[in-house]
Amino acid sequence: MFYVAAQKDVTKKQRREILVNYPDSTIIANVPARSKTIKTKDFLTYYWYNTGQIKKNTGGYYGNVLDGKYTVFDRDNNMLTDGRFKKGLKHGMWKTWYPKGGLHRSEHWKLGNKTGVSAAFDKTGKLIYKLRYRDGSLHGKCYYYLNGAETITKYRKGITIPAKEKKIAFFKKTSVNEQQQPDKENGKKFSLKHLFKKEKKEKSKTDEKEKPDDVDKEKNEKDNNVKKKKDVLKNKIKKFFTNE
Repeated sequence: MFYVAAQKDVTKKQRREILVNYPDSTIIANVPARSKTIKTKDFLTYYWYNTGQIKKNTGGYYGNVLDGKYTVFDRDNNMLTDGRFKKGLKHGMWKTWYPKGGLHRSEHWKLGNKTGVSAAFDKTGKLIYKLRYRDGSLHGKCYYYLNGAETITKYRKGITIPAKEKKIAFFKKTSVNEQQQPDKENGKKFSLKHLFKKEKKEKSKTDEKEKPDDVDKEKNEKDNNVKKKKDVLKNKIKKFFTNE
């Protein structure tokens, strides 16, 4: 028990709470108990405290960097902002509210960079946008809502990905056993196999219609040849008896 209590005392001494009053708000924040120099990055924004004021700079700081819980209240003690800092950088979940208590924004931060999902709402609670971040840049599907209409934009590392144009497929190669779509007119299933069978059947019917005409013509020709031969034979017989 003594060890746990001592550990908590050490943790408390690592930071000290500061109170900053402005005409329209009050900020309760934390800074390290002892001033320490930290390495900064040029593209990150650092929040720091000096001479009773909280300031911010990109790529640097002067005084004590904010570290720990950070809360903002208005003059009526309504909570407006709640979040945390780590070595001067926003870190973890951050939320802001309207004066009447409605959620305004919800954001995830990781050491000064937005990450994950960020969302914003209007005063009536309607969603304004829902964005996805990775390492401080928009990345993935982002949803925007304006006058009840939804717009989706895709990003990759902060760059907008152009929407692909839809291509019209004139013919899709499918196997005989693949999808069969119902024929709306007669309710029967339609497939490529059915189409080819239908064409083959119609062709065979056409051939059958043409076939009898050819047979009749050939038969008539044979009958005419037989008749001619009979006539020639009759004439020969007639001549024979006449000469006698």
